[in-house]
Amino acid sequence: MLKITALDIDGDGNVGFWFDDGETPTQSGLFWGHTINVSMTDGTFTSAGMMG
Repeated sequence: MLKITALDIDGDGNVGFWFDDGETPTQSGLFWGHTINVSMTDGTFTSAGMMG
């Protein structure tokens, strides 16, 4: 299960969504414990990636 952990909005209106993948000590996360970042520019999703 993904949980949103942060929402970033810069001065130009670009948005970054940060998600936790739900990993716990007894259960693997959806993306192996990685944080997921999704970016939006001008109302259009522009990228998504797994971070550390």
